[in-house]
Amino acid sequence: MAEHAGSGYVVSAVNRKLMQKGALVLIGAAILVAALMVILPTRYYFGVHHGSVTLYAAKISGFIPSPVPGYSAIPVGSQSVKAFAKRNFTDVKTAVAALREFLQAEIAAQSAAVTEKEKEMAVLYDGYVPNLAGAKMLGIEGLDQQVQALQAWMQYHQAKAVK
Repeated sequence: MAEHAGSGYVVSAVNRKLMQKGALVLIGAAILVAALMVILPTRYYFGVHHGSVTLYAAKISGFIPSPVPGYSAIPVGSQSVKAFAKRNFTDVKTAVAALREFLQAEIAAQSAAVTEKEKEMAVLYDGYVPNLAGAKMLGIEGLDQQVQALQAWMQYHQAKAVK
């Protein structure tokens, strides 16, 4: 085997001092993140997933969140909940109270819209339900459930209109 005078073998293409500095920077960053996780207060926020919201707790919103027990997969049908979910809260009670208030406002708005549509439908059903009942009396089969359901709905609507 031939020896090369004055030449050494290249063991690594990476400078060891650079690796040491990089390791120190990573250790420092890890210590900083750990300190922030201890120092920062826990924040609460809602995450929206497949028609439901879940309350999460995290030191930094969205960073290593954990679901708050008892407040996961709360069903919601409103698309505007996504804008609501961007808010952060200081504690669970405040977050739940805000969601309750949000849902009450949504329910009131949706109820008003549904009531208007129900009024339109009631006018149409006023002629439709008696026709179905008459057809049933004349022997047309398969209308029992439909007649019962529509009569129940009409009673509900009339009772609701009285309020």
